[in-house]
Order: sequence, then structure tokens, then C-alpha cells
Amino acid sequence: MAALPRASMRKLHGTFVSLSITPRADAAHAQATCVVSKKVSASAVVRNTIKRRLRTAIAPRMKEAGGGTAFVFTAKREATDASFTDLKRDIDELFEKTMTHGTMRRT
Repeated sequence: MAALPRASMRKLHGTFVSLSITPRADAAHAQATCVVSKKVSASAVVRNTIKRRLRTAIAPRMKEAGGGTAFVFTAKREATDASFTDLKRDIDELFEKTMTHGTMRRT
């Protein structure tokens, strides 16, 4: 994913994940990426586990996402102790916030 313009970026915060959303004129469909920094966990195994859980939780919701939108999910330190169910609930809440605040339109 190319660098995203910060001027049009909107941020939402959950318990375990922060979400940055920006429109992309050059993309026909929505794109998502997951970021888990070394600040979250020094262990690569733990970081990769969090990324896999996030991708799995995000995938079904991307079908609802409007075209030309980029989503960047950034894990917080609290994500290391979160279960998959907790992460999925947090992501679902963030997607609902995007729907209610008009950041994303239902297709």
C-alpha cells in the first residue's frame, strides 16, 4: 500500500486497535492492512499471531466497505492479552462507528 495522505485521514480508537481511514481515488475496492509494532511485543511470534487474528476478524467486514477506502488497523499493547473474540468485537465496534459517523458507506 502506498503512502496515504494524512490530511483526509480519520482516526477511530478501540480498546485493542486503532483504525485510520482515508479515501483512495486510485483504488477500485477497499484495502486493509494491519500494523503491530515492536512496542506492542518484542516477540515476532506474538506480533504475527496478533496480525493473523486481526486479518481473520477484518476479512468478513471488508465486503461491506465502500470502494476506494484504505483501512490501517494498528494494534495497541492491550492486544497481546486479548482473545480472538475480544479483537473481533473491537473491530466490529470500529466498523459500526465508521458506519454511524458517515466515514464509510454501506454497499
